[in-house]
Amino acid sequence: MTALRRTTQKQAVQQALEQAGQPMTPQQLCGQARQQVPGLGLATVYRLLRGLLDQGEARRVEIPGHPPMYELAPPGCTRHFVCQQCQRITTLPAPARSTAGNLPPGYALDAQQVILWGRCPECQ
Repeated sequence: MTALRRTTQKQAVQQALEQAGQPMTPQQLCGQARQQVPGLGLATVYRLLRGLLDQGEARRVEIPGHPPMYELAPPGCTRHFVCQQCQRITTLPAPARSTAGNLPPGYALDAQQVILWGRCPECQ
């Protein structure tokens, strides 16, 4: 695994992910990061995301009916709430306990993702 150099482009993408509070598409990330680095291209965002994924600093979020998105990779379980009305996706704090203890003998858990569906406060 090759470490990514600390560049202004990488810093802008990481900062956009930190400030988002929710998973973002590469296009959304590029738009946010361009506020700091106006010439940033989508191909560079994809390259930086690939490096962040390889280093375990980011993770890909796949939610049915939505394009692939990315977020910083907090340790443990990832839970997302999807508003069925406005389609906003919110990352929720990880539960206190993982389901790893419920696995059959011989199984090893690498990651888990929980998706909750409902309506956000603005749509209720």
